[in-house]
Amino acid sequence: MSTENQPAAEHHFQHDPDKTELEKALNAGLDKIEPYSNQLLVAFVAIALLFGGWIYMSRTSGQVSSVGWKEFASTTAPSDFKAIAEKYPNAPVATWALLQAARGYTSEGLQQALTNREASDESLGEARDAYKQLLDQGQKVPSEAREEALFGMATCLEALSGEDTSEAVAAYETLLKEFPQTRHRRWADRRIAILKQPQTEAFYAWFRKQNPSPDDRPLPKDLMHGGGIDLPGFEIPAGTGSSKPAMNDAPGGSAAPFPDDAPEKTPASATPPAPALPAPSDPAAPASEKGDKPAEEAKPAPAAEKPAPAEGEAAKPAGESKPAEEAKPAEEAKPADAPAAEEKSEAKPAAE
Repeated sequence: MSTENQPAAEHHFQHDPDKTELEKALNAGLDKIEPYSNQLLVAFVAIALLFGGWIYMSRTSGQVSSVGWKEFASTTAPSDFKAIAEKYPNAPVATWALLQAARGYTSEGLQQALTNREASDESLGEARDAYKQLLDQGQKVPSEAREEALFGMATCLEALSGEDTSEAVAAYETLLKEFPQTRHRRWADRRIAILKQPQTEAFYAWFRKQNPSPDDRPLPKDLMHGGGIDLPGFEIPAGTGSSKPAMNDAPGGSAAPFPDDAPEKTPASATPPAPALPAPSDPAAPASEKGDKPAEEAKPAPAAEKPAPAEGEAAKPAGESKPAEEAKPAEEAKPADAPAAEEKSEAKPAAE
């Protein structure tokens, strides 16, 4: 088949799409800044470093703001609060720790003013220095802390003042000037009016001359010799010293005397009478034995020595003479002829 009769192929031309105005502007800008590409890269790196440093400082400052508060919450002594302020000088906790230390020293000084002048002045001096350290920081200190520092400084200066109370008055006036609406206003106004009176200056001049000091504490060895603390209900007889008597020793070195009114013999009523015994074979023997024994050892007379009961009463058992609560059973009672037999045996020696 011949190719001469074939139709000619159609040619298609592809046109690029028209560029937008934004694309044209960007291309033109890139062409312009291409000579300064190195300088722009350095600037971008610098900006990235600055941004990273800002993030680091923000996180670090947050940690610094929270540091020390746990120790602050568990502290009570003024010296410990002062140590926290010195440990974290750039943290916010330092301001409040120093303020709390000053308050603690002020409280200690006022409590000891009437009992220990040396310790009181030392504590008040520590408080004054702490307040001064806060006030010297100026506006860096929060307004609440500065207000309390001014009030505390005025209180310390008043307690330490003598005949010259002008410094305390000036401190109260500074507090009212910087903080007109302070919660201490009524107290400050009253103290200013009182401190300006002549009798107040005379009192503080007299009080400053006093020097109270605590009494010496007694040693343990002094407590048992009449000195030191009095123990209620605890008295040591004179001349006995510190030795304790033996538990089984009576005073005076002898045993305790027997009471005079103690009974020599047990009452007959307390002991039931013994049963009657048969007559002895030798009548004289009982008499001699009785004569040899002391009178105090004589036994109660047996019931058999009583007169023989009448015939009408012979049927009664001998146990009726015993107390009712100690009566013996009926089978132990002796027959009626037993007393009569004993009476005959007693009558025979008498006849001889």
